[in-house]
Amino acid sequence: GTLTINNVTLNNNKAADDGGAINNEGKLIIKNSNISNNTASGWGGAIFDEDLQLTITNSTLNKNTAKYGGAIHSYNGNIIITNSTLNNNKASDNGGAIHAETSKTNLTITSSTLNNNNAIYGAAVFNSGNMTIKNSKLNNNNAEYGGAIYNDGYFIANNCIFRYNSETNYDTGSK
Repeated sequence: GTLTINNVTLNNNKAADDGGAINNEGKLIIKNSNISNNTASGWGGAIFDEDLQLTITNSTLNKNTAKYGGAIHSYNGNIIITNSTLNNNKASDNGGAIHAETSKTNLTITSSTLNNNNAIYGAAVFNSGNMTIKNSKLNNNNAEYGGAIYNDGYFIANNCIFRYNSETNYDTGSK
């Protein structure tokens, strides 16, 4: 089925495994919402998405934490993020803000901001699938590898600003 979340705040939730605020197994639409300070010990500090559709519009995901995908983890999913902010998210391993796992995952980010995210691989995004980022800003993200983006898939950036991203083990901001 389809779940639509509109003008909702999801804060301070915890999951022992995956999806600190939401574990999605259907079509999920998030609009005009704030998802902050959520924690998962495994995948997706705020949202865990597997094999399905996730659309986020005009929303904020802030200060979420997990091992993989501080804010969002997707496995074989189709993620569309528009006019949204993903700031201050942290993964203890991959994907400070977003962890897009497997070559079947599709990620599109448009007119959004990803700032001050942290991870070991891919502070803003860890991508193994197909990713397009348009008209977006990725600033002040910090990782050991891939200051802004760690890309192990297909990646297109169009009209984006990448500024002050850092990585401690290579000399570029993206892999």
